[in-house]
Amino acid sequence: MKKIFFAVAAAFALVSCVKDELDPGALIPPPEPEVVYDYSKLVLNELCGDGEDNEKYIELYNNGSTPIDLKDVTINKDEELTWKGSKGQVIPAKGVFAIVGAKGTTADGFSSGFSAKKSVIVELFAPEAKGGAKLDTFQRGEKGSAWGDQGLDNNKGSWSRIPDGSGSFMITP
Repeated sequence: MKKIFFAVAAAFALVSCVKDELDPGALIPPPEPEVVYDYSKLVLNELCGDGEDNEKYIELYNNGSTPIDLKDVTINKDEELTWKGSKGQVIPAKGVFAIVGAKGTTADGFSSGFSAKKSVIVELFAPEAKGGAKLDTFQRGEKGSAWGDQGLDNNKGSWSRIPDGSGSFMITP
């Protein structure tokens, strides 16, 4: 009886090993499903060109009900790339994400200058891999003009959406 039991056990083990050799993928778990982010919920929320370069910022707002990964999201200033999101930069649902520092003064800041006085166009784009659609635009003045339609009063304050994420841009102290 012991011989029959060991023979059956050995045959089962042999069949199991052969199956794994014939179908090596049988032991590999299926890949994680790709997370789909709704980039259409992402907007420019506040822009501040006042103060020292390391104090200037662009704030993003997520109007959606789920977090958004900012990896490869881009911002152009005056039609040139000035910021690109990195792995690990995530904006929570109904939350904000600040990009602080101009002219490379901070590690994750934007690469160009930013002024409270001059005309500017700032454009937010979805990642290229997701179609690279333009998500939002802030424009003050016309390209090539020195002061634009409005500067900030005494160069103190920022341009902010009131209310956050959906309102019109207004000068705030």
